[in-house]
Amino acid sequence: MAGQCLPLNCRSNKETESRLIHGRYRLERLLGEGGIARIFLSRDTFANRPVVLKIPREIQPEFADAVAAEFAFGATHRHPTLAGPLSLVKDGDLPAIVMPYIESLCPDGECPHEPLFGRLAHDQINHILATILEAAPLYRSRARFC
Repeated sequence: MAGQCLPLNCRSNKETESRLIHGRYRLERLLGEGGIARIFLSRDTFANRPVVLKIPREIQPEFADAVAAEFAFGATHRHPTLAGPLSLVKDGDLPAIVMPYIESLCPDGECPHEPLFGRLAHDQINHILATILEAAPLYRSRARFC
């Protein structure tokens, strides 16, 4: 099974796009992907709201373990710059993280090259960076790396 493409992750499989994950979440479109998982905009059919599902790319224990560990970290650590997970569900043997969907500030999905609110002052940039960096030690202290 190692390296096998999951039906719900294969972009060409129209039949699985309409099925529900965990009997509740309908995949709408791929938002992005990394080395471990794919991120889908999904619809919570119970709450009738958009959510994000993070699903392992392949059927491998390491991928499933990484997704489960990310959920455990997110569920136990709160920070203003981190979106916490809503739940961890199973689709067969694979875990999927359910996260809130946060819409972009750019309605068309393409942000302009200039900042939305004009140029930022140095103290604003420093504040933004400091806020983001506050979360880094928290993540590093609990993250498991291969």
